[in-house]
Amino acid sequence: MSKNGKDYYSDITKSLKKINKIKNFHCAARATVTKKSIPDFYQKVIKPFDEFRIKHYIFALANALNNDISLSTEEAIENAREQVYFCFKDIVHGGRIKNITVLQYMEYLLSNSVKEISCGVGKSYIAICYDGSIVPCHRGVNNKNISIGNIWDGLDEDKIQLYENATVTHRKECQKCPVRYFCKAHCCHYSLTSLGCINRVDSLSCAFHKTFIYETYKLFFNLKESNPNAYNKVLKQVFDNIHVSDKKNDLIFIKKINPLDSIEKTVRRNCTFGKNSLVEVIDFGRGGILFIDNEPIKKYFANTVTMAIWDTINGALTAQEIAQKIACGCGGELTEIEEDIYQQLAFLREIGFIEEIKIYKQLDQQIVTIE
Repeated sequence: MSKNGKDYYSDITKSLKKINKIKNFHCAARATVTKKSIPDFYQKVIKPFDEFRIKHYIFALANALNNDISLSTEEAIENAREQVYFCFKDIVHGGRIKNITVLQYMEYLLSNSVKEISCGVGKSYIAICYDGSIVPCHRGVNNKNISIGNIWDGLDEDKIQLYENATVTHRKECQKCPVRYFCKAHCCHYSLTSLGCINRVDSLSCAFHKTFIYETYKLFFNLKESNPNAYNKVLKQVFDNIHVSDKKNDLIFIKKINPLDSIEKTVRRNCTFGKNSLVEVIDFGRGGILFIDNEPIKKYFANTVTMAIWDTINGALTAQEIAQKIACGCGGELTEIEEDIYQQLAFLREIGFIEEIKIYKQLDQQIVTIE
């Protein structure tokens, strides 16, 4: 859709058909989501991209300040869900992740790094204008109001510092958000030029990306149980896409979230456990993530059992009472799940997410050893 309101959809599809005839030509696409594109979004946007063998694509929301074409919050949330749904539907049927936003959020989930900035603006990349002035982002080309220097005098360190401080820890709206270290909703250029402050966050973008994150991770966790082959295929694609220099650390991280290789595999049935107050939780319904702020290596993929254990730990119940309560809640026999409960407790204690706080000596002193 052009600025004058003309629909160029048919022209674009004709061009894509011509490109599709070129052998060994791989094409990526970027499209803007507007009010007119969200009805039949799959049929009119995603399906043609698949038919034209677009390798990767990304969909960005229309500028929130343009009321004629921008989405409402409800429309943005629904579009995020739709994008993620069709991406994972393709995965289940043997496809790869084509939606770049899904791929990026999977990388954020599986990497060791803390995602404090949404992009490399003013840090890992800059743009040079025709007159030699330097701006921090390609979106600001020829906008002298955001210039950070020029090719003759170099960069202005004071202006560069503005972008150095454009992190999640400096944004009040983000500081209490559970997915703040996984998110790329914030845009420095948009915040600075449209909202008047580099650390402001657009509420529409926030709602869209928060939904996108929750839906992506929820479907990913569900995939582990419902389709292990597709789950492993996603892992392989994500790790193949992560920079080679980071891959060693990331593989170590994956090993760490699969417990019980080298930990002390003992728990006391009559011991109570307390939670580490620094641990934060992102709950996706059938699983979640436990992590300690600013310690990304201590992210743990929690299955439904682990999440139930975490919710049950209150500093008063013993390991055996925790197991009994979970068994009662799921309608199972204690003997069927007891070993798994103790195993999970041992691991959570080992990585510092919980701690033993009291042992009741008057009770059975039996130590359970996990084989």
